[in-house]
Amino acid sequence: MIQRAVQLAGDAPINVSHLPSWMVSSAHALSTYPMALPDKGIRLEAVEQGLIKQALKRAHGNKSKAAALLGLTRHTLLYRMEKYGISAPERD
Repeated sequence: MIQRAVQLAGDAPINVSHLPSWMVSSAHALSTYPMALPDKGIRLEAVEQGLIKQALKRAHGNKSKAAALLGLTRHTLLYRMEKYGISAPERD
C-alpha cells in the first residue's frame, strides 16, 4: 500500500489522492466523529442502543446489513438486540 502510494506520487509529496479509498473514508469517519464525551458522563448502553436502532433503520430492517454497518457479526447484533429489547423494523 505504501509502495503503491510512493509510485503514484512519483517525485511529488504523497497526498490523499494516492491512498486507497477505504483508508481515506475510514480516516475521515474517525476525524469527524460528531460526539464528545459530556462532562457529566454518558450511559454507554444508551449510545449503543441508539446506534443499533439507527443501523437497523438505515438497513431497512436487514440485520446482516445493520451488523455490517456497526462492524459486528450478525450473531453479536442479535445478542445485543435481545439484551436491549430492540426489535427490527419491518423490512421493505
